[in-house]
Amino acid sequence: MALSLPNGLSYLDRALELGGRYLSAEVRQQGEAVLAKAQERGTIGTSRTIIAFAGATGSGKSSLINALVGQEVVKVSPIRPATHEPVVVSGDHAPEIGDWLGVSNRKIVMQLSTAPLSDLVLVDLPDLDSSHLEHREIANRIIARADVIIWVVDPQKYADAVIHEDYLRPLAELGRASAVVLNHADSVPEVERAEIVQHLRELLAADGLAAPILVTSAVQGHGIGQLRGFLREAAASKRASAERIAGDIRTVGGAISADIEEAGGTEVAEVEPDSRPLAAAVARAAGAEEVTRAAAKSYTQRSALATGWPLTRFRLRHRVDPLEAIGLRSGTARFAGGSAPSIATSTTAEGSTGPAVASTGNTGTSAEAVETGTGAETISTGGAETTPALAPSTRTEHTVEPVAQGWEDHAPETGNTPAGNAETGSTENLENTAPEPGNAETAILETGASKTGVPEDGSRKVAAPESAVPNLAGGVVSLALSPVEAGRAELELRRYAEAVSEPLPLRWRNSVRERVAASGADLADLGARIVTTTDTEADRRPFRWTVGAILQWIGVLALVLGLAWVIVRALGALFGFGLGPAPSLGSLPWPFVLVVGGGLLGLVVSVLARVLRHDNAEALARRVRERIMQRVEEQTRKSFCAPLLQERKNYAEFRQAAESLRTVTV
Repeated sequence: MALSLPNGLSYLDRALELGGRYLSAEVRQQGEAVLAKAQERGTIGTSRTIIAFAGATGSGKSSLINALVGQEVVKVSPIRPATHEPVVVSGDHAPEIGDWLGVSNRKIVMQLSTAPLSDLVLVDLPDLDSSHLEHREIANRIIARADVIIWVVDPQKYADAVIHEDYLRPLAELGRASAVVLNHADSVPEVERAEIVQHLRELLAADGLAAPILVTSAVQGHGIGQLRGFLREAAASKRASAERIAGDIRTVGGAISADIEEAGGTEVAEVEPDSRPLAAAVARAAGAEEVTRAAAKSYTQRSALATGWPLTRFRLRHRVDPLEAIGLRSGTARFAGGSAPSIATSTTAEGSTGPAVASTGNTGTSAEAVETGTGAETISTGGAETTPALAPSTRTEHTVEPVAQGWEDHAPETGNTPAGNAETGSTENLENTAPEPGNAETAILETGASKTGVPEDGSRKVAAPESAVPNLAGGVVSLALSPVEAGRAELELRRYAEAVSEPLPLRWRNSVRERVAASGADLADLGARIVTTTDTEADRRPFRWTVGAILQWIGVLALVLGLAWVIVRALGALFGFGLGPAPSLGSLPWPFVLVVGGGLLGLVVSVLARVLRHDNAEALARRVRERIMQRVEEQTRKSFCAPLLQERKNYAEFRQAAESLRTVTV
């Protein structure tokens, strides 16, 4: 679907906002120049039509203007170049246009004072092939600002490479905002003239320029009326300026698309890369398996201490709890320090984002706590919030509404708007990619001399001051984080980033790589924060433990009572005290029943508790592992994957906007 001019300006502005810094400098400046021109042209008004006469030396530009107005208003000389400076010719004063074009030599002629020619502003340009560089620069500047360009050629130079390669081909999108005039037609026979026109038509087709060809002779007046009619129609339509801007936008769209293709940019696939291998690598690097095993062993030890035989389990009290050994006996660990690591951003003076490593410092009192509820656990952090480095950039050079001002009349009743917000042409940026502030203490990972350093012994420690963790034994979380696994996690992040950025152009991909490289060391730290703050159910005491403990004490009491009874009766028999026959349960005396029954009860409860203990420890390990993986996947996706995916979405929108620019029409 074709875009209207206002929407085309919005699309161009959005394309430069999203990916302008990844374009070549020439293409980016070309796009910015079109936006600036549209804004300036809309400011000075579009009621008058600027017609520029451009051509090579001796093509007869000045003679054509003189023939059009019926008098010599522009100097004509056999000495080349005849036009040293541009000349503005109009029916009345047009100071704002002259100032905008930078032309001080201005002529007013009565022949152009009547409608619709009164709305014409004719500009005679210096030669395009002039040996004076300043002449070409002046001509190029005015050509870029003119509404309609009359390309003047002659039978000798109509195929000259300068005008075709430097002007007609790059400005082929102008179409109806231009015309090609074959002047000096009287200098060649009619048959040869027809052959030249046919060849010229073929050259224009090769250039991609769909402009009309007019044959004139300024000396004999041949074709001047036809040229005047073309100019009259351009002035009467009041659309020439809009058509020129639309052509410029189409040209920029083609340049952007070509730049994308040249840099290796391709279509974005709908299927996103799988982030689960990255999350698994982060969990391994953070010691998730170590914590899971410690949680299972802790459960086994606490279960044995609660349901074991009371007369022998005292020896278990001297064993260090596996979770306590790594500082997690409380069930969750809370540390003092900064906010969770993520891919971070820094803003340059121009307003674009660049690579930066996430800061873990905090201002004031920051906090991190594990919040548990009916849903999944989340980590809330305080202090300075982190922002994803790959979040959509912010550009201050362009704003959509001012750019489109003055061109509303050239918009249809309905039309496309840039992807995202229909009013501003912007897309809704990814939000909440960093954890939200909380009110408890936050986690910090101390790894020797620096946050990401590795001590000489090859291990990495996760530590916190004792005052910050009053419920931990010694106040220290001591996990042996493998540098090898940390390196593998960084490798997985790079692999994921490569998969996400595969469709992006080279400059865009390199930017992603730089940001990932600057933030990869934070992966293990992020995982360690999650692993060490995940509920390991260390304070959970199942009701069955209480039942088992009661049964064990009943068995012990029965055993002790039975043994005491047997001992008393033995002592009575030894010292001659007659106690009589012992009461019995059926044929079995009660002392025997109590001793054997108490011992068997303790044995059965112990065996059953051991079986259940093993199964329940495995179930707990699965729960803790799933809990860790769920949180690692969530936080890894939020802190690292989401910014990368947003950059991928930005590129997709940028590419779509660039392709849509080629459909702008008036």
